Amino acid sequence: MPATRHFAPTLPGLLTLLLLGSAPARAQAQQWPWVTSPAPNTTGFAFIQAVVADATGGFIVTGGFSNTLILGGLTLISAGGQDVFVARFNPSSGWTQAAQAGGAGDDSGIALVLEPNGNIAVAGLFAGSTTPPGTTAAFGPLTLTSAGEYDIFVARLTPAGTWVQAVRAGSIGRDYASGLLTDSTGGLIVAGGFGDNPGVHSSADFGPLTLEEAGYGSADLFVARLDATGQWVQAVRAGGRANETVAAIAPDQHGGVVVTGTFGDYGVSADFGAIRLTPGIFTVGGWLRGTGYVARLNAAGDWTQAVALDTASNGYSTALCVTRDGTAVIAGNFGDVPGGRNTIHFGPTVLRSAGLADVFVARLDSAGTWTQAAQAGGPGGDVALAVALGPAGRTYVTGYYGYALGNPGLPAAFGATQLTSVGNCDVFVAGLDATGAWVNAIGTGGPDTEQVYDLVVDRQGGVVVAGIFTGTARIGNQLLSTGGGGGFFLAQTPSSLLATAPLTEVAPALHLTPNPARTEVRVAGSEPGQPLTLLDATGRVVKTNNEQRTTNNFNLHGLAPGLYLLRAADGRTARLVVE
Repeated sequence: MPATRHFAPTLPGLLTLLLLGSAPARAQAQQWPWVTSPAPNTTGFAFIQAVVADATGGFIVTGGFSNTLILGGLTLISAGGQDVFVARFNPSSGWTQAAQAGGAGDDSGIALVLEPNGNIAVAGLFAGSTTPPGTTAAFGPLTLTSAGEYDIFVARLTPAGTWVQAVRAGSIGRDYASGLLTDSTGGLIVAGGFGDNPGVHSSADFGPLTLEEAGYGSADLFVARLDATGQWVQAVRAGGRANETVAAIAPDQHGGVVVTGTFGDYGVSADFGAIRLTPGIFTVGGWLRGTGYVARLNAAGDWTQAVALDTASNGYSTALCVTRDGTAVIAGNFGDVPGGRNTIHFGPTVLRSAGLADVFVARLDSAGTWTQAAQAGGPGGDVALAVALGPAGRTYVTGYYGYALGNPGLPAAFGATQLTSVGNCDVFVAGLDATGAWVNAIGTGGPDTEQVYDLVVDRQGGVVVAGIFTGTARIGNQLLSTGGGGGFFLAQTPSSLLATAPLTEVAPALHLTPNPARTEVRVAGSEPGQPLTLLDATGRVVKTNNEQRTTNNFNLHGLAPGLYLLRAADGRTARLVVE
């Protein structure tokens, strides 16, 4: 399952932390199998927001760049302040493909998925806060026009890297997509935020569908669906009169989704359908801060669960993945209120921050009960930004540690493993076992600042991370440099330290054809003798096929038209539309 990352809309904002200083270098000892980054003569800046593994042993990334981006023998030139790029890298052959999109404004790819047919889908934002409504962005021969400042885009490329579809959504405010999933019908599920136009009430259009923000100028979150033809078919919001965000989205075991992020700036509650969350009150410099949440949305577009992190503490959830049984695994940070409370409760488990901000990884089961939580960190700022599931019940988490401006050499403890930063801010990658205990951690960095924003676990159990750096960076034993304001890297962590066993074989996804269907549907990925259950949009069982079957077909006679969920005995699901 792909990891998810903390959303950062443009590199100038993302690098506010990064460009503040440097410190003497000290080398790290780990041997990383491979590391790649843009050519040093790349001008401007470039960053990665997301990475996925492909079927060939390679990786596909998306992000943004300005001026010129050189990837091996491929060169991209931006059309404006910042453009989207999507590129393909293989450790054995280097950068083999690169495509760009954008216009006069600031455009960024933020989320990425690889579809079963080999197409690449990417989502993010286009136009920019300094450009007027009506600003355009070109995706090959396709052009999108903004309704406000930032607008949402979702686009598709063929396996050869040609843009074939691009759609927009948004309001007069600042709108973005921060998460993207495929569904079983060939469509896409998109999550993000809309509104965020101080003092102005915003309505966001998703094709024929409209979402209204709850306040005047605050940001609400959304989850929306596109069908295979690129038409918006569902859009759902949540929020209140303050700001709410989606940091990550993941599929659940019933055809719905789980999202996580923050809510409750200024101490204001947020509504997820009929469920209301109320944050605690934290004042830092006169600003009332919010907290994290985990929420579930079913396939029909109904919020079925919303759980706040400890409202007596300040925990921020930035990353998410979901296990086969529906347990949400979240990662983030807590404890960065000077002079405030430095503990956070996850059910009966209490974590205590060792310094400015500490990492947490926690599990919330499908019933809404916290079942596990672990903490890591030291006296500096330590933040998790991506999480993924690994072999043998492991969880991998990555981010940065040891941030304290002008004070390098800060330690951070991950269980029995202690890392020591080299520069202002260094990269960590760490693993937990099935019980939630830290089993290992590695760190790397150079004299300046490095951060990781995404990671993916490939089918051989290798952990690959995507991040950014300024100035000079050391990733393992390789020294990187950038000719512009900031660069990115893609690297595989030492397998001897983190991923020593291959991934167990994962059962194939269920694929339904035809879909929509009328009288019968063929279920690819299901053995002929395997029981199947059909549920309606409310979760009620409407039909079973428990007899010993000799084919992979499921009979639909007698069913009313509508949206259904087909579930196999092992928990795999697929959405089905009956006409």
